[in-house]
Amino acid sequence: MIDYKGIIDKLNIEAIIELMKNLGAEDYIEKDTYIQFQTICHNEDITDASHKLYFYKESKLFVCYTECGTMNIFQFLKTYYETRNIQYNWYNDIYKVILSCSSYKKLNDFNIQLEKISTRFIKNNMPELPIYNDTVLKTFIKFYPPEWLEDGISENAMDKFNIRFSIFQNKIEENKKKKIIALKEKIIQEKYEITKEEALNIYKNEPTEILCQCALEITKSECSVKAELCSVINAKQGKCSENCKYCAQSAHWKTSCTPKQVITPEETLTSIKKAVENHIDRISLVTAGRSLSGKEFETILECYKKINEKFCGKIDLCASLGILSKEQLKLLKENSVTRYHHNIETSRNNFPFICTTHTYDERIKTIMAAKEIGLEICSGGIIGMGESYEDRIDFAFEIKNLKVQSVPINILMPIKGTPFENLQVLSNEEILRTFAVFRFIMPSQVIRCAAGRKNLGNNGEKAFLSGANALISGDFLTTSGSTSEEDINMLKKLGLY
Repeated sequence: MIDYKGIIDKLNIEAIIELMKNLGAEDYIEKDTYIQFQTICHNEDITDASHKLYFYKESKLFVCYTECGTMNIFQFLKTYYETRNIQYNWYNDIYKVILSCSSYKKLNDFNIQLEKISTRFIKNNMPELPIYNDTVLKTFIKFYPPEWLEDGISENAMDKFNIRFSIFQNKIEENKKKKIIALKEKIIQEKYEITKEEALNIYKNEPTEILCQCALEITKSECSVKAELCSVINAKQGKCSENCKYCAQSAHWKTSCTPKQVITPEETLTSIKKAVENHIDRISLVTAGRSLSGKEFETILECYKKINEKFCGKIDLCASLGILSKEQLKLLKENSVTRYHHNIETSRNNFPFICTTHTYDERIKTIMAAKEIGLEICSGGIIGMGESYEDRIDFAFEIKNLKVQSVPINILMPIKGTPFENLQVLSNEEILRTFAVFRFIMPSQVIRCAAGRKNLGNNGEKAFLSGANALISGDFLTTSGSTSEEDINMLKKLGLY
């Protein structure tokens, strides 16, 4: 018997590179945990094919991020052959390719098995096979295992009953991926809205690679192809009366944050000019403090007036000025502000552990007031503040129910002097899983990768393969970011700009 799993387990990196070269993918990029190849899986002509076929070294799986999805070596070779309309005998041609390139050299066993297959076809007394649900079956692989042929099940019978197999066991099994794939398809095809229980289940239990891949497919189906870039202008810094435990600008904590007065219109125009030159889509003035009032609010209104006079139609305007009244929000709208930013930060249950100087409902009230006068809403929060998985899911559903247009997700970067300075930074895997689950919960909303994305490496590239479809470019309020040039190059590489 040919050991399917043994062949996969014993494939080494050298064998994979050699195999891919033999198949025409000579140009590759090797990283610590994966290798990038051109997408020969579904492109017969690879002259202009992108390097979006990844081979992950630990799991020994291929992931095509443009069309084919996750594949083991058998599935990859099958797709490769079918793309080129090459007739093949899977247990002959494919195994020869694998065995010739791998360190697993059981060629004698292989040849003996082929001989047994060719001499043992039992045509009579065909056993009656059960018909399985189509949703389950389509997640399996269409192969013809030699063991089944030996047992008298012909290839025609397998085709007739639409049978699929696990290459790891000699029986039809319930594929571990079927539930999340079926859920993803239901979201795309039926506009299904998942439940909190379903969200928690996939968050805790699904493999990261398949979770992120499905989130990416939802993003591609439900969202705009082009990623949106926005930026912020620090319009007033420090001496904030609120005691948010994550924030360096709070007057309650001793941090290195230096207070700055409200920005002038002249300073604002300089920043806006730079943003327009750097191809930023929208920009927001952001002020520290519970709210803005009096002369400070009037100065900010003047800033928006000057921006509109000089850059009308060249950049969209947002505002993030804290807890405002409906009258103040109307004045912002009258001065060309189209979107108001006001994070809810975390779940309702977790909020009292984050801040006690204002309530969750005060934040919600401001958001609802902005919506009532016709402003779009940008509202998200921070992950990594000691919250539970359930807190994050509750947070996502709260945002979903608010029906906001943009959801910024910040990753906590603990700042010295704040109560959260010693919190452990989230692992990259947990960050990516969070983005992916948020995409399942909010299929069509803009999920914006914000502060902390540089911790993921490559300006947060992996977040855009896990459900994110927008970003905040440039520096943040009290932490550094990336340049718009770096961000645009990254997005172009991913086909998102």
